[in-house]
Amino acid sequence: MTKEKTKQLPDNEGDLLTVTQLMPDIVAQTTLLIDMISKQNPYFVGYNIERISKEKEKNCIVEGIKHLSVRPLTHWSELHSVLNAWKDFYAPLTGSTMFVHRLPGFVIVNEDKETVLALVTSINTLKDDLANTIRHNRDKHQRHEFIHRAFSGVMTEQLYRKIQIKTDHVNNVWFNWVSRPVPQMYSLDDAVLYVEKKKSVPPIEFSATEWQARLNITISKITSGRYKKIQKLKQFRLLPTIEFNLIKDGEKKRNKHNATIPFILMGQENNAVPKFTPLSDFNVGDKDQKKPFIKSNKEMLDQFLQLVGVK
Repeated sequence: MTKEKTKQLPDNEGDLLTVTQLMPDIVAQTTLLIDMISKQNPYFVGYNIERISKEKEKNCIVEGIKHLSVRPLTHWSELHSVLNAWKDFYAPLTGSTMFVHRLPGFVIVNEDKETVLALVTSINTLKDDLANTIRHNRDKHQRHEFIHRAFSGVMTEQLYRKIQIKTDHVNNVWFNWVSRPVPQMYSLDDAVLYVEKKKSVPPIEFSATEWQARLNITISKITSGRYKKIQKLKQFRLLPTIEFNLIKDGEKKRNKHNATIPFILMGQENNAVPKFTPLSDFNVGDKDQKKPFIKSNKEMLDQFLQLVGVK
C-alpha cells in the first residue's frame, strides 16, 4: 500500500519523501558507529579548523581566505568532538553556509572490525542513495533548493562525505595544506550567455565600446566549432590533505586524499600508532599559488575572463 502511494506522488514529492526517510537512517547508523568506536577508547587525532563565520563570509569570498587557525584534538575528552565530524551536516547559526567545514584526522579501530566495516559500508550506501536522489534530473541550483527544502541549514557537501577506511598497515601520516585551481564548466550555449551578461559591466580598464568589441571576439571563438565545452578558471581552492605511507601486499605505497573527516585505520599490526606530522595553521603567505597550467587540449580564449576552450 505504501509503495503504491509513493508511485502516485509527483516526482519532486516522491524524491522529498525518499530523502526524508534516508536521513534518519544515516544519522541513526552513524550515531551507532560513533558509540561502538568510542567504547573501545581508541587512539585518535583530529584537527579542528576554524570555521568561516557569516560575518567574515563576504570578505573571504572577495579577497580569499588569508588565515585559518587549527586546534589539535588529542585528549581523551575530545574523542567525541572528532568522531562527531562524521555527522556534522549542519552549519551553526553564526557559521557561513558558503564554506564547508573540515575536521581531518584518524582513529585506530582494533575491535569489532567486521561489524564496524559492515556499518560503514551501510552508511556509505545510504549516502549514495541520498546523493543520487538529490541529483536526479536537477542542476546544481535545483539541488541546492531541493535539499534545503528538505533539511534547512544542511551543508550538502558535508552530507555527501563518505567515511573512509584503511585496511592496510599505516606507518606514517602527513597532514598538509594545498591550494588547487577549481574550474567551472560551461556548455557552449551557457558560455555565450555568460559572456553576453558581462557586456553590460565593462571593467575600469576598458571603455564600453572596447569591452563589447573584445567580448564579441570571445563569443566568436566560443562558437567557432573548435571546442566541445568551455572552462572558467577559478581562484585557488584551499584544501587540507592527508597522506598515508602504508604497507599493501608487502610493498610500501603512498596514498593522498582530501582531508575532510577522520579516516578509520583498521589494519594496524600490533595496534601500532603511525608516526604523523600535525596540521599547522593556514597562512596564505606560506603557499605558492601558481597560475593554473593549461593542457595541450585547451586554449585560453579570454585572459581577462579566464575562459578556456576545451578542444
